[in-house]
Amino acid sequence: MLRRLRRTTLIALLPLLLATAALAAPKWHTLQAPHCLIVSQLSERETRDWASQFEQFTAALRGVIKIDDRFLPPLTVVLFANPGSFAPYRPLGPNGKKREVTGFFASRDTWSVIGLADSFSDEDTRHIVIHEATHWLVSATPSQLPLWLNEGFAEVFSSFEARKDYGLLGQPIPSYVDALRNTTTWVPLQQLMLTGSRDRLYTDNERNRLFYAESWLFVHRLLFLDRAAGFESLNRFFNARLRGADQLTAFVAAFGKDTVAADSDLEHYLRKGGFGLTKLPFPPEAKVGAPFEPATPLAVEIALARLALGSERNEQARLHIARALALDTATAAPYELLALLEYQMKNTPASTAAARQALARGTRDGGMHMLVAQDIWQAQSARGSLDTAAREIADHFARAIELQPKLQIAYTNFACIAPLLPKGTEADALLLISGYKIFPGSADLLVGLAALLHKDKNEAEAQRFLTLALSHPENLTQDQRIQAENMRAEWAIQPRLERIEALVQERNFREALAVCVALLQEPMPMRYHQQLERRRNDLRFTVTLEEAEHAENSTEAIRILDSLDTQPGLSQYQQRLIRESRERHRRNQEQ
Repeated sequence: MLRRLRRTTLIALLPLLLATAALAAPKWHTLQAPHCLIVSQLSERETRDWASQFEQFTAALRGVIKIDDRFLPPLTVVLFANPGSFAPYRPLGPNGKKREVTGFFASRDTWSVIGLADSFSDEDTRHIVIHEATHWLVSATPSQLPLWLNEGFAEVFSSFEARKDYGLLGQPIPSYVDALRNTTTWVPLQQLMLTGSRDRLYTDNERNRLFYAESWLFVHRLLFLDRAAGFESLNRFFNARLRGADQLTAFVAAFGKDTVAADSDLEHYLRKGGFGLTKLPFPPEAKVGAPFEPATPLAVEIALARLALGSERNEQARLHIARALALDTATAAPYELLALLEYQMKNTPASTAAARQALARGTRDGGMHMLVAQDIWQAQSARGSLDTAAREIADHFARAIELQPKLQIAYTNFACIAPLLPKGTEADALLLISGYKIFPGSADLLVGLAALLHKDKNEAEAQRFLTLALSHPENLTQDQRIQAENMRAEWAIQPRLERIEALVQERNFREALAVCVALLQEPMPMRYHQQLERRRNDLRFTVTLEEAEHAENSTEAIRILDSLDTQPGLSQYQQRLIRESRERHRRNQEQ
């Protein structure tokens, strides 16, 4: 009886418990700040405080670096009321367990997302988020920063503090100062500059502390010793890079000294200490006054799906995407996220199908054009008809760049497809020139530009850009370098190939054969060598057939034809010509 009463009481209390839970569940609101969309479970005051701090940070960075808003990927910020709500989105560690973090910043090619469990109260989380947010903002500079400068700026700004009316920038990072003062293995600046994203100095957790520390020190000195001079040096550095100089040559041109002398300057700056600070006043727009409004269910699902994708919690992302599609199938965003999810899970057909759905709904995500272009590329390559689809593929890459003007992979792929275009246009060339100005280390764009100029019969400029690209082999992959070298070889032999065909048209087969034999002695791509060998064999046949026709008598002609008939690899057409000529000469003998 008592058990039944308890059960009845619990059933009666269930609606009340559910109602209480619903009331207790944090509600979602949105606030559109100037540089990010915030989807928040926090109160309006807390959300506005966070938004103002973030906008003060962006204002401070803009006071130091030129940012082009066209290049900024859209940023979504998700603020949770407590760690429990954030837990399903925490990134996983190598062991498959959730990492003990209270926030993270994740970037994709066309958007970025921040997730935070407790605003900025955790100092480590604050450092990481501002560091990554600096990368996000710096990605919108007119030219791409090299790795050491990019990380140096991110570390300098990671210690940014927002005060009432100004931002405090330049506070030293004690762990870096200690590491540099205590190290016996100072990394030479030349090595620092040449370090790539795959080098151990950057990837090895045991060694990269010095890379980050020295990058921080260089940028700190650049900004706070003499900011005006530092900016002038940076401008000279980027101008030299645009003219084709490598990093070391550009450094000397920009700073008036080599890296060995600069090493001494850095060590002196470190020993002297007393690192300068700068107060940066906030502009009026740093205070966020946008409406704080209840979030729509669709906005919440899209934001949480981005967050789950950013932490590669794929099943959580699929759940939110499914909910978003259940709410609205007319907008592009759910399909954009579905395409990315399937791509992350290596499900290419489903990824492409979702990308096409996003395109049909007017997506503003250039990544969708990339996915469709890659699908067409693979399909046409398998059929052996890539050249027939080259313009369609290139147009998708161009549209991706139009939507995201700093999408480097789109420029790279456009340059790769450029040699297959039936005809280049001025717009094609301008696109690659713009890309090279943004990414001056991308020599592959010069290769694509050279191919377009060659198609337009601008041989001198084509050769100039191809030579410039090959003068920096370190900026080309092995495949890109082989492609460029093959292009140069093809262009060198093209006039003589045309000469051979002109001689054939004039029926000067003997001279055409001589040119062909001489050309085969020179290095060239294998496909051209094979093509020329076939042409040489055909010309030898034609010249020998002519010799038979002009022989002194039919007996000599038949001897030449009999010898020619023993040659391997003759086509049925050639065999028929030999047979007909031999029969004609035999008839002449009988007469």
